[in-house]
Amino acid sequence: MATQALFYQNIGKFEHLIKQVEIDKMVDTERPTYQITQYFSAVILKQDCLKAKQIIKKIDIAGLNKSHKLLFYAITSHYYYQRGQFKEAHQAFEDVWRYQKESTTVDHSGFQAAIVYLLAQYQMSIKNYKYAMMLATYGIDLANASDSTYFLENFFWLLVQASDTWDSQNFIVNEMIENARVIAKIHKNEAILQKISQRKGEK
Repeated sequence: MATQALFYQNIGKFEHLIKQVEIDKMVDTERPTYQITQYFSAVILKQDCLKAKQIIKKIDIAGLNKSHKLLFYAITSHYYYQRGQFKEAHQAFEDVWRYQKESTTVDHSGFQAAIVYLLAQYQMSIKNYKYAMMLATYGIDLANASDSTYFLENFFWLLVQASDTWDSQNFIVNEMIENARVIAKIHKNEAILQKISQRKGEK
């Protein structure tokens, strides 16, 4: 449930649920998911590299399954970027994207959506807007294929942000904003709703 809340970007619910986890009663198969969500929270939500470094030391990276491992390295690309290790960040991105492109399975767990979102967001961070748009579009296609809405508003919002870097038709941008707003309301994604509200306030 905590992972689902995180992948829907319902951060209030995620933080409430994660505090209720009894770590000492956790079975071994649950531990990787818990650690990955903690790592995601530290790097992506809080940008706390010190906390992230502590979490990395506890993760048995070699023992992770493929989805967990790819998500770990997708998060790590942001971790390196925040630390100013740009070469390592780019290498982590390239490795994850290469494996993701080769994947033919349809994932219903949300891990694939999380991976692609982080790849797209990384490209936004380095101002490679066309690449970010391509990855966001790829993420929307994945959501359609898996019949899920994980990170869907985030993908639409990335398209809006990238569209701002060149002249785009207003009605298309407005449609993407509305799509992001509707899904964010369903998911209780306050971060995206706040960004949409701020954008409307600036206009």
